[in-house]
Amino acid sequence: MHSQLFNSVKILSSCILFLFSINELSAETKGDTVLVNKYVKQAKTFLPNQPDSVMYWYEKAKKESRNQRWTRDFIVFNKEIVDMFEGRSENVKAVPVMEDIIANYSFHKNSKLQYAAFSSLAMTHAYVAELDEALGYFSQARLLLDSCLLKDRIAYCEPNIRYYTNIGISHAIVGQNNTALEYFLTADSLQQDCPTDARANIKFCLATIYSELMDNEKALSYFKILESWVESGEVEYSMIPAYDNMAIIYIQASQFDSARHYLAKGLKASRAIGDSTSVAYNFMYMGSIYGEEKDFVKAEEYFKKSASLFLSAGYEKVYQDVQVKRIEFALDAGEDIPQMEEIIQDMSRFYKEAGLVKDLAMVHKNNALWKYRSGKHQEAFLEFQLYDSLIQDYQASEHQEVLAELKTRHETDLLKRAADEQKAIAALANLENKSKSTLIGILAIAAIILLIGLISVSILYRRLKQSRKIVAEQKEGIEKKEKEKSVLLKELHHRVKNNLQIVSSLLNLQKENAKDEAAKGAFKEGQNRVEAMALIHRYLYATDELTKLDLSEYLRQLVQSIAFSYGYHKNEVKLEFDVTEMPVDVDLAIPLGLIANELVSNAFKHAFKEVHIPELRVTLSQQEGLILAVSDNGPGISDEDRNKAGESFGMDLVHTLCSQLKASIHYRYENGAVMQLEIAESIYNKETTTYENSVA
Repeated sequence: MHSQLFNSVKILSSCILFLFSINELSAETKGDTVLVNKYVKQAKTFLPNQPDSVMYWYEKAKKESRNQRWTRDFIVFNKEIVDMFEGRSENVKAVPVMEDIIANYSFHKNSKLQYAAFSSLAMTHAYVAELDEALGYFSQARLLLDSCLLKDRIAYCEPNIRYYTNIGISHAIVGQNNTALEYFLTADSLQQDCPTDARANIKFCLATIYSELMDNEKALSYFKILESWVESGEVEYSMIPAYDNMAIIYIQASQFDSARHYLAKGLKASRAIGDSTSVAYNFMYMGSIYGEEKDFVKAEEYFKKSASLFLSAGYEKVYQDVQVKRIEFALDAGEDIPQMEEIIQDMSRFYKEAGLVKDLAMVHKNNALWKYRSGKHQEAFLEFQLYDSLIQDYQASEHQEVLAELKTRHETDLLKRAADEQKAIAALANLENKSKSTLIGILAIAAIILLIGLISVSILYRRLKQSRKIVAEQKEGIEKKEKEKSVLLKELHHRVKNNLQIVSSLLNLQKENAKDEAAKGAFKEGQNRVEAMALIHRYLYATDELTKLDLSEYLRQLVQSIAFSYGYHKNEVKLEFDVTEMPVDVDLAIPLGLIANELVSNAFKHAFKEVHIPELRVTLSQQEGLILAVSDNGPGISDEDRNKAGESFGMDLVHTLCSQLKASIHYRYENGAVMQLEIAESIYNKETTTYENSVA
């Protein structure tokens, strides 16, 4: 979604970077200016659709203008060439022209053109995520802009606003959304005192970045300001990306009628300008709406239209993504789509050739579900094994990327430290040279003392050497045993994690095949319990701590996983955590994790049926023991429901685990149900002391 949201911003900002008025040069040019203008005139006949011919005549005009003052026509022509390439999304081809503008400032003396060249080069690097290079060019543009603002603040007001907007876009492209927001807000504040046509672009950027930051309320407010401006005729602006983004926000909030309203507007605007790609995205979003509404027939109709348009336009990646959506909604509806096996094979081929491991893994997962539903259980099991293997490869690859980044940072820090040490050594050497004559006498006395000391030290050294040898041998033996123990524990956690993952996957397959809703619920609950234990071993395997678990991070991951399993996305439920970081032994973590799983699962199953904005709060504190509380904003639990819940398997499991931990569990009502588990300090300290003693 990120790349699509900023695609329109990229195109718009590229197109406006050079739209500055060009000051007419008063000084006379040297050389054959008539011939230069003749070449320029000839080149303009090929704008904008024949770039090769344009560049042929540009080179002739540039050669004729070398080492002399540029004509006004040639200056304007340079701007038009850059506009041509940026309009064709071929920014890189405009780089030589921009560099030529910068190198020949002494021959054109046009500050606005020079500033625009620096800005265009900066954005060219920004679009390929080269943020450092982009910021380097922006800093040079800033120097020019500041000097121009001192001379004429009104004339350079709009370039100043675009400067902050473009830096914000550059940060947004690499995912630094909070930094991008700061620059967009600065640009927005500047346009209050300097109204320009750029204000529409600023509002779009603000709406988009708030959407990326999951603040959909602010995002919609800015989109609607922009919508009102366009509909009233205050500004001219392409609203297609805005309509699509508003529809996406409403789809995420399950407000499908509002989403359809803006998709209808976007479809009308896209067809009016013949933009088939935007139409394809529009149909894809409509298919998603009908899929969420369980209308498989209409969902399939829109997905097929979308896929066909993307394929015709040559966007194979998006085409395959739409095919994935078709299959997922078909499986969810218990339906088949024509040529499903051929579609799955084609997706598998594409993602494999493109090296998209995660996407390829999801293809195998969907294929496993389809095979299982078709009664081909052996083939389904093999497909699921492929899925599991690919997911593990993907996670390992991400882990390696993080390690590589950390290694690079570490090496950079080492180089910096080494440079600092070299500076310190140089300063010390300088100091030594200044006081050399004084040190000679001191060194002579020190040499005598040192000689006496060496005789004494040599005797002690022999004894120390023998002692160190014995200690080194003992240390080596201990380290070897510890390393073997560490490897065995890590392998144990890995095997347990894999086995639990297979059990969870089998439960998931059974759940997909079950027809009875009660059976599906039972399988889901069993799968969540297995996942609660698997998460502990996954955490221990991924860290160097093999017997200690940080409960705060574990509870966050567990609650988010349970919310997702019950169909709640992160923007559909408000999750709050007030958890104290505390390491606990695995023997305590597993029963605690199972109890937390049951309490959180009960909240998602029963508390939010009639709640508009679900809220779940998990607190973990150490107050004369360990206290875990799970609270929601539901209607609470009646006495009758509590009696029924007490007879369920889940609550039986909770009470059994509480008995095992010698813990107590209480219910109370505080604007919703609150389930609180209390473990006595003696029990918690006993577990912690056992762990610390084992480490010691």
